[in-house]
Amino acid sequence: MNLRARLLASVAAVVLIALAATGALTYVALRSYLMGQLSQSLHADATALGALLTGPTAPSAATVGAVAPGAFVQLRSRSGQPLLTVSAVDAGGHRVGCRIPPRLTSAAPSGPPPGGPVIVDAAASVPGGSGFRLLSTRLADGRELLVALPLGNLDRTLRHLLAVEVGLGALALLPALVIGWALVRRSMRPLAEIGRTAALIAAGDIAQRAPGGAAPTEVGRVAAAFNTMLDRIQAALAAREASEADLRRSEARLRRFVGDASHELRTPLAAVSAYSQLLDRALAEDPAVAARAAASIGVETSRMSTLVDELLLLARLDEGRPLDLAGFELVDVVTEAVSACRAVDPDRAVEVHASGPVELVGDRLRVRQVVDNLLSNVRGHTPPGTTATVRIGSQGPWASVEVSDEGPGIPPEDLTRIFDRFVRVDPSRSRRSGGSGLGLAIARAIARAHGGELVAANLPGHGAAFCLWLPVDRHAGPAGPVEPVAVGTGPAVDNQAGAREEPGARRGSS
Repeated sequence: MNLRARLLASVAAVVLIALAATGALTYVALRSYLMGQLSQSLHADATALGALLTGPTAPSAATVGAVAPGAFVQLRSRSGQPLLTVSAVDAGGHRVGCRIPPRLTSAAPSGPPPGGPVIVDAAASVPGGSGFRLLSTRLADGRELLVALPLGNLDRTLRHLLAVEVGLGALALLPALVIGWALVRRSMRPLAEIGRTAALIAAGDIAQRAPGGAAPTEVGRVAAAFNTMLDRIQAALAAREASEADLRRSEARLRRFVGDASHELRTPLAAVSAYSQLLDRALAEDPAVAARAAASIGVETSRMSTLVDELLLLARLDEGRPLDLAGFELVDVVTEAVSACRAVDPDRAVEVHASGPVELVGDRLRVRQVVDNLLSNVRGHTPPGTTATVRIGSQGPWASVEVSDEGPGIPPEDLTRIFDRFVRVDPSRSRRSGGSGLGLAIARAIARAHGGELVAANLPGHGAAFCLWLPVDRHAGPAGPVEPVAVGTGPAVDNQAGAREEPGARRGSS
């Protein structure tokens, strides 16, 4: 039996119990009332008959019947012998006698006390007759007067009442069941909705929610708890999916990184192997060739050492190892990097603009490495003689170093991946003449380890710009990367000569 049927059965049981209790109380109350009325009639008849029977002349049976019409009357002597008997008349007009209980006789030890009326129930003298309500009392002269009224009318009234109650109960039960069914169905509707929602969720639609969660009812509280549980499950699943997606991306990056690192190391290793074989053959035949082979082995070994050092640095930054934090002046660091760039490429014009000293707390050597990488990127990706511009400034709690050039810029499709590891945007640069593809990846990792960011953008017209943002105060250690800031959105800066320069069209956006 389902819950709805059990609730309806409970409603029917409650209605039946209520009807039965009401009917029983009504039956008992009416019977008690009718019995009281009958007892009062017996007392009245006994009083009238007592006055009549104690008179100077003995009354006849007809006179007694007239005083107590329809009643059974018997007068007994002191010894219990019947002196006068008047039979009762039943509903059919037949004379019916009353069977006197033995305990009411004068000779019985339990007979009524003198003058004390006793009312008892008595049976009819004929089988199947209706019972009597019998009153026994003593007259002043010691004789016993018995007066009984038949219970036929009272029994018929009570049977009629019982039939009416049963009929009305049956008639009342039907609409009660109909109304109860409607109420149960209406009350169960939210639970049915919850059940349908649960079925949809089981089918995979986790976004479903049970209705009625705001209702201040038991079902509403169930729906609210159900929806809260679903929210937590959905959040847990979303977090799990995000974690699994991050794990898959990390695994993909790791596989790609291992593959690229292996590929990068394979090239110099192959070159070292070839030069070693050439060196073995040329040692006895051609000392000049042997010398060149030995020099080439040194070059390839240096490339492998550099690559390994860069991989180790990236691994340290990925592990979150602490930086060597100390206070330093940013303009000095940038000026040193620009001087080294001019020494390497004397024909390239590099302009420096600064608004004034910028004091930072960070790892001086790593910040210098970032600036060196950005200037090296300019030298490697722009034609000889292309002008580069370096701007140092500050804006609120942030310091910025912007390196821009007037070269061909960055292909738009490569802007999102230039900071990936082992990425070379310029396909014409070979592994021998170009870098390892780790420079910008290392630069961004260093910036983020400081709690800053490195962003890139193409400038309007031509050229590219890289902007390094660093927090001014790093005493508390790394606080996580900031949101990427548009290149060139920092404050206006002054050049070293003191001339004021406003940010112009060469500033791009990330």
